[in-house]
This record gives sequence, structure tokens and C-alpha cells, in this order.
Amino acid sequence: MTPARRADPLPPDARRQSIAQAVAPVLIERGAAATTKELAQAAGVAEGTLFTVFPDKRAIVLAAVEQRMDPEPVVRGMRDIASDVPLDEQLRCAARLVLAGMQEAFALFAVLHAVTAPAATRRRRPGHAPEAPAFVTRWSTSVIAALEELLEPHRARLRTSPTRVATVLLGMLFACNRPYARAPEPMNAAEIVDVVLHGVLGAEAGMDVTPGSAPGATPRSATGSATGSAHASKPSKKGGDPCC
Repeated sequence: MTPARRADPLPPDARRQSIAQAVAPVLIERGAAATTKELAQAAGVAEGTLFTVFPDKRAIVLAAVEQRMDPEPVVRGMRDIASDVPLDEQLRCAARLVLAGMQEAFALFAVLHAVTAPAATRRRRPGHAPEAPAFVTRWSTSVIAALEELLEPHRARLRTSPTRVATVLLGMLFACNRPYARAPEPMNAAEIVDVVLHGVLGAEAGMDVTPGSAPGATPRSATGSATGSAHASKPSKKGGDPCC
């Protein structure tokens, strides 16, 4: 590997972010086998400099995961989705945005698990699951809120609340694409959205699919519309991609 140009001096927080961004591709490609020498070369710093910024390799990987799990690009992308296209198409666009960022994050989480699993197992108390890092909770909360914004104008058509639909959709996107739980033929964004919106039973199953029929559904007004504020429609670009 050809050494990169040494980085210019940066404030501590900026240097931390710069290193995390630079090493992420190496960690994704090489996994836990990536050496600190390789990470230093990718970041354009001396190997010893890594450990003036981070206490250990685990902290470097954790910073890379956090950098890749910034929710803002996903949230901005969802807000750019055209609102005058069918709901299933809006959600397919949203699901693809989520999956695009999730793949890299999963790869980095696998590295994080590999470099911390033995120590974490020793520290863990029986019956106590490890707490998710704060940035994971922040990412999930932000993405669910953005999905709710997409779903809110369609509340009257939903059998349950936008919050529940958003939570189920994100949960399925996560569960169907986890590296260690992935099916031989993983479900893509369109398939997952179809199951969330339409379920798995055929029409002949006789299931009640009327809006508001599911547990936890939002009460509807006498006029048949759900309670809640109206949302302005954002037209799609003529002949363009509804995802932007």
C-alpha cells in the first residue's frame, strides 16, 4: 500500500472525524485483519498518532461506525422523496436509502464485534444484554421520525399508526439484512415494503384489512379521515426519479 500524504494538523475533534472517515473503507474491505499500520497509512498519520487520538483499536473502529451512522444523509434523502407518487413507491425509495447506509454500518459492526467480543463476553453479566451505543439509538430515532413524515399524509389508509409502520419497516430492513442472520436469498427493499404494506396473506384469506382495524390504530374522525395535521404535497420532477 502506498503511504498517503501526512495529514495537516487539525483540532482534536476534527482529527478524530478525519481519521474515522479515512479508515472506514479499509476496515470494510479488510475487516478485523486490518492492522493499525494500515489504518495509519489510510489516515495519513504516523501509527503512534492513532493512539494519541484513540485509546485502542476498538475505539478507532467504533468511531468509524459512528461516522458511517450519521442519520442526516438518510433523513435528507427521505425529505427529497416526491409526495405525489404512490405510498409504496415512496417507501421503496426510503428503504433503499436506509439499506445503502446500513450495509457499510453492518460491515463495520462485524469488525467491532471481532475486536471486542472476548473482552465484552468477560465483562457481560449473565442475563444482561449490552446497551446499544448512543449514536445507534440516535440513528434509529431519526430514521423512524423521517419515515413517519412520509407516512403521515397516508394515515387514513393505515391499519395502525405511522409510528408503528415506520418501526416495523425499519425492523424488517434491519433483520433481513443482518450479516449473520441473512437468508440465502435476502429480501430487497421492494419485497420488504410489499410485506409491510400488504402483509403475507392473500385476499382470499378473509383478514380484516380495513383502515384502523389493527391494534393500536389511530382513531378516525367521523368523516373517515384520520386525526392529524395536513401535509403539503411535494410534486415529483416531471419524468424524474420520485426518490429525489
